[in-house]
Amino acid sequence: MKSPVRIAVTGAGNRARKYTQYILSHPGDAILIAAADPDIRRRERFAAETSLEASRLYATDEEMLAERADEIDAVIIASPDRHHYRQAMRALRHGCHILVEKPVACSSSEVADIAREATDRRLVAGVCHVLRYHPYFQTLHSLIAEGSLGTPVAIHHRISVGLDRALHTFIRGPWADSRMTSPPILSKCCHDADLLLWLTGATGATDINTMASPLFILRNDRPATAFLGVFQDSGATLAYLG
Repeated sequence: MKSPVRIAVTGAGNRARKYTQYILSHPGDAILIAAADPDIRRRERFAAETSLEASRLYATDEEMLAERADEIDAVIIASPDRHHYRQAMRALRHGCHILVEKPVACSSSEVADIAREATDRRLVAGVCHVLRYHPYFQTLHSLIAEGSLGTPVAIHHRISVGLDRALHTFIRGPWADSRMTSPPILSKCCHDADLLLWLTGATGATDINTMASPLFILRNDRPATAFLGVFQDSGATLAYLG
């Protein structure tokens, strides 16, 4: 009988907790071995939700791998974007398969390093492009692949970033400064780029064009004393970049 995959988690935030729900509800497929996160509050919440013993919770992935690598088959890397590369390479070098929350890394050279390390060690390096497994996109992929729609000439694919998410994530939140994380084209749009390449069978893109009006996010237009400067335009509340 196939043994359950022994999984550890790096980064105990929202994404990791969602994947952990699957692990806990499918004990025949996978079991949770350990978790690492620098925030003690997240570790405590994660422990409460998973019943993971305190001795299996770590502040860093280095500590976790140093003590538990022999017990771990695979690591889910669900930490902030800028940490993915180092954590992925460490897990691979400890002989663990990896599943990395998108984006895999913040540069093409880092992605190439991870792919090469995994290949050399005969390990699986997967990325959480979950939309490929959505029934809608799987059906669309099948229709295109079997030729039912003819030869695709152009695809108009639109994704809307809600006002709340734009504000709390990309204007004021943890993805506001691309020096600390990946730019929006990676952090938000890599799902869409992956879908377009997958649906068309293309091997890469030569150009990416973006459109945005700077009217809504000019730093000089933000009131000096405002924590969150907003104004009204056509009934929508828009934020200043601050």
